[in-house]
Amino acid sequence: MESADESTRCEFMKRIVAADMPSPGLFSLLDKHLVSSGAWAKLLPTARSIWPVISRHFNSTGQCFPGRETISRLSGVAVGQVSVATQNLVEHGLMRITKGKLSARGQRSNVYHATSTPSWRNSVFIFHSIIDGLHWARLTDSARGLYITMRAFGFINYEHVVGLSQECYDITDDDDIADEVMRWQEFTADHFRAEFYPARPFELCIADEDALMELSGIKDRRTFRRAIRTLENGRLIESLGDFVDGDHTWAVAVCGVLPSREECLAA
Repeated sequence: MESADESTRCEFMKRIVAADMPSPGLFSLLDKHLVSSGAWAKLLPTARSIWPVISRHFNSTGQCFPGRETISRLSGVAVGQVSVATQNLVEHGLMRITKGKLSARGQRSNVYHATSTPSWRNSVFIFHSIIDGLHWARLTDSARGLYITMRAFGFINYEHVVGLSQECYDITDDDDIADEVMRWQEFTADHFRAEFYPARPFELCIADEDALMELSGIKDRRTFRRAIRTLENGRLIESLGDFVDGDHTWAVAVCGVLPSREECLAA
């Protein structure tokens, strides 16, 4: 008889298999060192909320000029707090601000300049669909900070994917679902690097709770639990029990939110 954790993981994999593979789409880069160095935790909560939004707008030269209303709408931060948050990012050396050209109304917009370009090898890929779809804006400040930290410690390899799908295949009592899971596993085996990994729907995170709190700027367990629930309700994380090395394992959404049961039933 399967355990509760195995049953939970099987239901998770059924949804992953039933859903269409997400399109990788456009993304921006956030330096993992920002998290691991403790600098992410030192930012104002509102600054942590708007940095991925500003980063989403940077062009190839590291410049952008989204208005305060756009930043507010995509980040969930009140318009009146955007200026303080942007100044906090400047104070921590993440960007600088200059004034743009004079508009027809006699106003100058802010132009944001990134002070460095993250390397591909040491970055969190934040897909624009999470920002543009307003999934980011619906989170709390603490949940947004925690999501980036969990992504910074995210990982996945072929063995993990096979392990999850094989476990589901072994315990499901529906032959049609079992066949679908096996076909998905075979496809992943043949195309892991070329097709699955670039469009991976999730990564795994087994970081210690204390480390997640410290590096997200979360001061107490109660706030941490609320942030976890917010991310779960927003379908950006899902508990997979003690899957990796006996440690509590989270599936963390990458190329968009995790598929819901209702979406898979409707597909």
